[in-house]
Amino acid sequence: MNDGLFVGQINFILGRIYDLKHDYDNAIFFHEKHLNLARQNQDSKGQCRAYFLLSQLYEKLNQYDKAKKFLQLYKELNRAMEKSNSAQVRFLSLVFFFFIQFSM
Repeated sequence: MNDGLFVGQINFILGRIYDLKHDYDNAIFFHEKHLNLARQNQDSKGQCRAYFLLSQLYEKLNQYDKAKKFLQLYKELNRAMEKSNSAQVRFLSLVFFFFIQFSM
């Protein structure tokens, strides 16, 4: 794990702690830092996690426009990741099939 991802995880944990303490402004601060580091390090899972948690936090603060924006970003990235994972599984299945066919 590189330093950016490690610091991102620390920000994620701090954001969760502040969320549990109902200190939503600080929770948002740390989750936004986590999101920025996830983007810089091309960490799609981290971005998804941050988008989802930010949508929940903004909803708790009755900031529904921001909550909706982050939920939409979460859904879009999550769909893209699912498509990518599905393509990878199909490719690996094909490779495995050919390996079995030619190894016999």
